[in-house]
Formats: sequence, C-alpha cells, structure tokens
Amino acid sequence: MFNLKPVASRRARAAGLSTPLLLGLVVLATLAPFLAAGVFAVARFAAEHRAAERDQLTELAKSLSNAVDRELYGYLETARVVAATPQLERGDLEGFAELARVAASRTGGHFQLIDRNSRHIVNTLIPVGTVRPLAAEPEEVNRVFDSGEYLVGHLVEMPITHQLQFGVRVPVSIGNELRYVLTFIPPQGVIQKLVQQTFKPSGWFAGVIDNRGLVAARSASFEKFFGRPISPEFARQLSEHRSTLESTDLEGRPVVTAYEKSLISDWRVLVWAPQETLAQAGNQALIVILAMLLLTAAASVIVGLTAGLLISRPMRRLVDAARRLGDQRPLEFKPSLLREANVVAEELFRWEEKGGPSIASPIRRGFGHKVVEQMVAQAIQGTAQLHWRSQGLVWTMNASAACAIRNLDQPAHSTR
Repeated sequence: MFNLKPVASRRARAAGLSTPLLLGLVVLATLAPFLAAGVFAVARFAAEHRAAERDQLTELAKSLSNAVDRELYGYLETARVVAATPQLERGDLEGFAELARVAASRTGGHFQLIDRNSRHIVNTLIPVGTVRPLAAEPEEVNRVFDSGEYLVGHLVEMPITHQLQFGVRVPVSIGNELRYVLTFIPPQGVIQKLVQQTFKPSGWFAGVIDNRGLVAARSASFEKFFGRPISPEFARQLSEHRSTLESTDLEGRPVVTAYEKSLISDWRVLVWAPQETLAQAGNQALIVILAMLLLTAAASVIVGLTAGLLISRPMRRLVDAARRLGDQRPLEFKPSLLREANVVAEELFRWEEKGGPSIASPIRRGFGHKVVEQMVAQAIQGTAQLHWRSQGLVWTMNASAACAIRNLDQPAHSTR
C-alpha cells in the first residue's frame, strides 16, 4: 500500500526582513555616497556663495569708487581750467572774478581765490569790495601751498552758505611764484546724488566718507547721518586701499563691509550688507538644494519600497499556493508582473509516490500512457511527464496558472 501525496515544504516561519524593507535599505545604501557628496556640495556651495557675495560687495565698492573719482576729477579739471585763465596771469583780479562768476553759474558751485594768509581775494558768492572772510579750512590751504599739489578737502561748514560742503583746491602760480590757491566748491549733495543714481541693489547699502571720516553720502538715511563721523574703531579698520571686513553700521546692524579708497583723494567708498540679509539669501539657496536632495532620496526610497511590494506580493501568493498544494486544497494564483513567480506557479504541479515498491520504466507504452501524458497535457494547456524512479513514480505537470485555477478545484485523494 502506498500514498500519492503532493510534495510540500514545511510551513515553518523564518525570521528575517521583508523584501520591501530590504530593497529600501539597498536604495538607501546606494544613495548614501551620493547623499554624502550632496552634503559636501552643499557645504562647498555655502562657502562659495559667501565668497561670491563678498566679491560682489568688493566689485560694487570699486565701481562706485570709480564713479566718485570721475566726479571729483571733473571738479578738479574745472578748477584747473579756471586757474589757468590769462586774467589771473596778468593780475587782473576784477576780470578774473567776472570770469569765475560765469564759470560758477554754469557749474552750480562757486570759486574762492585764497592767498597765503588764508584770505579770500575773490569769492564768487560776494560782490567785489565786500569784506571777505578767511578760508574755512586754513590747514588745507597751507597743505596746498606747502606741497604744490591739488587737494580734495573734507566736509566743512562754509562761512557764507553755512552748509556742509567740500572744496577741490589747486595751486595757482604767477610766474615762478605759487601765489594763490583756487578752491572750487561743488553744490551740496552732488556726491549723494551720484550714489543714488549709481547704487541699486535692494537690501544693500552704500556710502562715501571723506578724509576725516565724515559721512558725505549714503544710500539710506542720508539726512540723518550726513556730516556725522564714523567710529574711531571703524576708521582704523579702513587703512588699506581696499578690503572686506565684518563691522557694525551706524544703525547698529552687524554687516559685511567692502571699501575702496579713492584714487585722487583720501575719501573712501563703502558698500555693505547686513549679515542677516546675506544669510537669508544663502539659506534660501541651501534650502532649495537640500529639498531637492531629500526629495530625490525620498522618491528613490518610495520606488524601492514599491518595487519590493511588487516582488513580495507574488512571492506571498506563491507561498499560499504551496501551502494549498501541501494541504491538498484547490490552488489559487493570479498572474503577476514578476515573471519568475509566474514560472514557479506553473511548476507547482509535481506529484510523487512515496512508500511504494521499487519500480522500473515499462518496456511498452500504451493508451494509458497517452492519456496521462498527451491528453492531460492538452487539458492543462501545458506538459505532463511520467518519470519512473526506483523509489516511485513522479508525475510532473507544467500547466498555466489560469488553467490550474480553473480545473484543479478538488483536493487530491489517497489511492491504494
């Protein structure tokens, strides 16, 4: 007596990780080097972004300084042209005064002709013969007399206009004698107007300070700070021709400041940005990059988990089909996207004799053999083969899963 039983695996549950989790870990392990490289790239981008901002501050300071120098050089050339008039060479002070008034009316400023005693010989703001005041800054006048070179002065309250203005002073020689200093006083606010027309970045600031550290122009709060001195500590930091430094502006904000020294004066042009503003601009870029990295990682993990589910579901169906086969219950397996699982499902029909007498392959094969192999193969739309082994007969059927579900709906029975 022998039993015809399906071969089934033991139904022991093995401990381990699920396929989706394993694939998710594989994805994370694959992405780990790229995420590390991304973090390094973000850190490098942040450093380069800070360096680029400082470079931009420096370039803006240089550009604005060039614009200020062009303006000052224009005033210097105006003073030189007026100082070279023939009337002054001949000593015709009345003729020179008339010519200087015409030039002043066209330039919007005024002229002062000053002698070595710092007296105004000619001042285009007052009529000839009027008592003339002394020069507002005799030290500057003496420096020009001593050096014989031009000088761009600092802001000072002029004695007649009572306004904070600066003068461009040039030496005037009559023959071989340095006899006068001609000073051209531009209109008040000309440098401020230049800064407003030239400097545009939003959230950043610019300013011009004279050779005594007084604010000559400012892109914001000009009326409040015009003529006010910068702190001595900050003034000592402006010793180079150009540099970038961290400081505190007159409003008390921590800022990054770039400055450039004028090429024709001791004035300095400053461009600064609040550190908070610079940090916000950099942080926004970093947030975008980090968000892209995180979204890429999340999308990859989701794809890995989804792929794991696509694999685990057919595998669970295979396990369920194998258990049904072992319990001699009807098989159920829906075709899946996993080709390997579908192949395994088609190989589930393998029946083997156990516990019977030794057998040998028959010499002749008759109608029964045809029924078993050919007709069954047609019925299941697959193949059916008999294998004669010494321990018993093995009947292997390769059927499509759909055919198996449709036809094998009854459990197998033991035979004698």
